[in-house]
Amino acid sequence: GFRNINSFFLFFNSITLLTLAPLASLPDLAGPMLFSADRGAFKDAKQVLKQYFLEEGGKEALREFAFDVGVVSADSLSMYYINAAEQNYMTPMFRKGTDYFFRYTFLEGFTMFSRVFATGMARQFLVRAAEAAKNGDKVKAEQLKGLNVTIQEIDDWVASGKVINNRHQRVKEAIAQFVDESIVRPNAAERPGWANNPYFAMVWQLKSFYYAYGKNIMGGLGRLAQTKAGQENMTAAVAPLIMGLVLLAPLTMLGLEIRELLKYIVSGGDQRKLRTNNMDAGEYSFEILDRSGVLGMGGLLIPMYEAGKYGDFPLGPALGPTFERIEDLIFDGEFKQNIPVVGTVL
Repeated sequence: GFRNINSFFLFFNSITLLTLAPLASLPDLAGPMLFSADRGAFKDAKQVLKQYFLEEGGKEALREFAFDVGVVSADSLSMYYINAAEQNYMTPMFRKGTDYFFRYTFLEGFTMFSRVFATGMARQFLVRAAEAAKNGDKVKAEQLKGLNVTIQEIDDWVASGKVINNRHQRVKEAIAQFVDESIVRPNAAERPGWANNPYFAMVWQLKSFYYAYGKNIMGGLGRLAQTKAGQENMTAAVAPLIMGLVLLAPLTMLGLEIRELLKYIVSGGDQRKLRTNNMDAGEYSFEILDRSGVLGMGGLLIPMYEAGKYGDFPLGPALGPTFERIEDLIFDGEFKQNIPVVGTVL
């Protein structure tokens, strides 16, 4: 019985809260570049995007490479957003419904693209990092060490035509690790142990992203900054952090602007939907900082602060989206946002 209740609310929260999730996920595309953390990443991104969108057969080739590595599969990719553990709490009917929802709201397609893009970036990065390490770049040598692959293994793989097979298993695993650590994929290991208890599924729903983003993306930038500080100097250590700001902020701003524009159009020109137009510089900057995921686990505290600020129960967000929905419905009489799919944009 409790599993059925879990399943319903996990599904209901998805179809009422995540309609515009692809726009909120735009900062994910910065992850592979932040993992590389050097100017060469911009050139790598240009080459991968050119192959994917402009070269004949390039899209299919990149997808096939990603399938060979094993970072994407033919199954639904919705679990990459919610995470496999929460999917297991759902009955087959609601799990299938969630899969269809993410497929038709383009989140599955965006997730597929982001992981294929990251796979192409990983391939470029390994070759470039191996060359730099051979020329004495200690930071790149440390990055390769972190991916558990050697320069010789990369050279052998390049000599064979960059083909993924059992002979180059270590390279395959290094590429998969690059993708999983640069494109956030929340899993049971990236949250507190109590959060994996099925009785807390509704409490922890949608919180895994903040936790995983803080651990992988922001934590990775912090570790790289420490490595650069030890191997080079403090100026070099700050560079990855500046690069993170330069990449994450514009993508977050773009996603938010498109989101508000869609709401404005659907509402028939309601100026209130262009919420950021009425923000001062400080308020807008904090909004972008929060939405970009830079705060990591600290981002879980922001909704609690905002709830208290606007007269809602401050601990409501900590109890999960289900509690917040019930609170809004019973105490505030808010029905509009509980309409599946379109409630997000109304």
